[in-house]
Amino acid sequence: RNSLMFPAPDTLLQIAQVQKSYGTSGEVIINFSADMYELFDEKRPVFLFFDRLPVPFFIESFQPKGTKKALVSLTDIDTMERADEIVGEKIYIDPKDYEELTASPELTEENLTIEDIIGFTLLDQHEKKIGIITYIHDFAGNICFEIEETDTYIPYHEELLIDIDIESRTITLEISEGLL
Repeated sequence: RNSLMFPAPDTLLQIAQVQKSYGTSGEVIINFSADMYELFDEKRPVFLFFDRLPVPFFIESFQPKGTKKALVSLTDIDTMERADEIVGEKIYIDPKDYEELTASPELTEENLTIEDIIGFTLLDQHEKKIGIITYIHDFAGNICFEIEETDTYIPYHEELLIDIDIESRTITLEISEGLL
């Protein structure tokens, strides 16, 4: 087998699991992981692991059963015996096949995570520039921003947050005098 054809196992994203075989022609009922249902696309392969290698399969038929389950027929799984062999197996997709997974979504205040503010400029309550956040430390649940070219750690708590401006990539915090 040419391993170049296969995506790296650790890059795959689990979207479902085979729950049980169904009927005599190799169909299976699959259970979707949370919110993965929308990603499912019959034009792109899914992967199941055999001998720890991801093997691509195409969906030949797909009948949704609610938003969590579907009745599916996969290429080459065409007997009840073969279907029974894959019961319990996880079903993966290769995120590289899905632009919507690899394109970084536009930052909005709703989807902003603490990691996203790396690279933002930190301002204090007087709008004085403190510096650029280069790293975020989590010391046992206490979040601290590391500021570039200084050895300064600025503690972050939501109640200290004055403003985040995604357009200008700035974050304004109430910073106590003694810290700087």
